[in-house]
Amino acid sequence: AGDAEAQFTIGTLYDSGTYLKQSREEALRWFEKAAFQNEPKAQGMLIVRYDDGTLDGLIKSYAWLSVLQANESAREDPATLKLVSTLPDIKSAYATKLSAADVKLAKAMAEQYAEQIHKRK
Repeated sequence: AGDAEAQFTIGTLYDSGTYLKQSREEALRWFEKAAFQNEPKAQGMLIVRYDDGTLDGLIKSYAWLSVLQANESAREDPATLKLVSTLPDIKSAYATKLSAADVKLAKAMAEQYAEQIHKRK
């Protein structure tokens, strides 16, 4: 498990290359650790970082977008409040880039992520 806020911070250090060698893979790994503990800022970073233009990235980004949209604590966190308000528009834009099968896969992934988050609570 670990401290989700600390994991998010480590992810940002890897993401930016501040104090640690910049590494997308390590940043994603630490953001995911925090996101699976329901850390809304980490979930938001995964949306942004997975949106790399690849189909796999868009599907993962859409899945995390769905998770963040359902995350009650995201509405209470000033750092994610603005992002949460734009999620429906972002989700609609993603849906135009993905096939119906891709959206279905992303929704299934989001359900799996949500189950993992729920088990850790």
